[in-house]
Amino acid sequence: MRRQSSQSIELNWFKLALAFFAVLFIGMMIYFTTLYQTIQHSKVDTFEATRARVEAMDEDYTIQSIDRYHGEKYLHVVEARSEQSDLVLFVDPNDQEAAIRVEKREEWVAVSDVVDLFNQTYADQTIRHINIGLRNNTPLLEIISSDRNQRFRYDYYQLDDGTYDSGISFKQNF
Repeated sequence: MRRQSSQSIELNWFKLALAFFAVLFIGMMIYFTTLYQTIQHSKVDTFEATRARVEAMDEDYTIQSIDRYHGEKYLHVVEARSEQSDLVLFVDPNDQEAAIRVEKREEWVAVSDVVDLFNQTYADQTIRHINIGLRNNTPLLEIISSDRNQRFRYDYYQLDDGTYDSGISFKQNF
């Protein structure tokens, strides 16, 4: 006697689900990699546009670094040097027509003095990042720090006179 074989294909649901999730995982990895590269490319492009705007100014500046400040307004902070002094330029990358604000570092309190004051006040904090910014036309020094429990703290000091402006700390809830 002959055996009758089935003319239909029986699906193995486990293998089908595994294949679906593998394709989904690979697709998500491709998407997030592309998203990351797009964001990184966007950062570089806006920095290049800022560099071009500063270099197009009449003054002869040597750009040393470009950083971002996310305060009341998103700004690019350009540290530059001219023949006479060290400068900090605040550039609005979203408004190409906005004036570029130029500040002389000599008119500020030294950043190292403010950092020393912070270290004396908060001896248990480890400084993670220091950034120059601008709030209400006042130049600020943003100090991002954490303690041994990984609680982050953001402190702002006015650079024109070195006084403490404001601060906030975040408790880690993990």
